[in-house]
Amino acid sequence: METDCQSTLKAFAAQTIKFVDQLKAFLDSEKTKIQKMWQLSSKLKLLTSSVPQKYPKEVTEAVLGEITAELNFLLNEHSSKLVDCESELLILQRDHRTFKQTSICLNSPKDSEIFCGNEYQKPLSYFINIGDDLISEAKLILLNLRTAFDVLQMNDVPSFENYRKSFVVADDFLHLLNEFYAFCTIFMKYS
Repeated sequence: METDCQSTLKAFAAQTIKFVDQLKAFLDSEKTKIQKMWQLSSKLKLLTSSVPQKYPKEVTEAVLGEITAELNFLLNEHSSKLVDCESELLILQRDHRTFKQTSICLNSPKDSEIFCGNEYQKPLSYFINIGDDLISEAKLILLNLRTAFDVLQMNDVPSFENYRKSFVVADDFLHLLNEFYAFCTIFMKYS
């Protein structure tokens, strides 16, 4: 039973590494794209406002078409990456749930290495508790991003501003993420 627990812990640690890598890549790569979407939305708003047109109608329509096409492309690409992060979180939740169920079924003595930890592995309770915290925080972050993303409208600059603000991730979560990521990496290397 202890080997089952170790293998589900390994699966959870591996999925944690994969999820953290994907989430960090998403947050880092999409920040500049969010800025670009915000700029395009601002331009779109200016071009479609009721202010008297300074440019010929044909030029305005051509520019509107280009901005709309680029903004649509960025939104679709971004949506796809957000869905990928949400899918990875579901897999992480599944692996964590499996690990917790396996841990509950252990009938090893409570003073055994798996419960108490050793120089290479923290105690079982560490993985369970930090996993719970990590998943809860990640769910909140992705829910916040999804909610803000779902209300985006092409020429609504404030909706893009709100979305841009939702990319600010709490330092506590990043610290937790980095700490657990580092430990999972070490655990995978030495187990």
